Amino acid sequence: MVLDTVSTETINRALACGAHEYITSPVDPHLLTRRLRSLSVTPSRKTQEIAVALHDYEQRYKTLFDSAPISIFSKDRDGRYTSANAYNLSYHRPGGPVGFTDAELFPADVALALRTSDLWVMQTGYELVVEEIIPTSEGVRTVLSRKAPLRNATGEIEGVMGISEDITERKKWEMALLESNQRFQVLFQHSPDAI
Repeated sequence: MVLDTVSTETINRALACGAHEYITSPVDPHLLTRRLRSLSVTPSRKTQEIAVALHDYEQRYKTLFDSAPISIFSKDRDGRYTSANAYNLSYHRPGGPVGFTDAELFPADVALALRTSDLWVMQTGYELVVEEIIPTSEGVRTVLSRKAPLRNATGEIEGVMGISEDITERKKWEMALLESNQRFQVLFQHSPDAI
């Protein structure tokens, strides 16, 4: 609404009634300053409470994320790590893998295997459970990884998210049990006594 010269009293009544869209002529610097102040937004108590609750939630999530006894990670479409929990520090360079690709962290054959499974997940849109061999400073580890497509708000796949559990010790026990069973079978088959 465009108004000609208006009295301050009329403007005050209009503001009190909720008028917000107005221009006065000639422009009164005091009125303009007052109008700009009325437009500035101060956070309401409810907004502040929501911000505090969101901060608390983020802190709980970060604590859970970093204290999980498994590897949790996400990668973008180019294979660059975008997040990784503290558990990942034992598998990667100091400071973790965020910002790096598998090709920058591992030997070529390992990086190729990891990238191949990531690409399959992104291309098909399906989850994948796969055993992966990862060289670490503590030796070669076998991990059971569950990878899923990472989707944005519109549902488009923008990367991969996953969890990996170190199953190295379990694999050793499985191998020992298999060898024990095989030895038993050999003894059983070649026993001179009737069993």
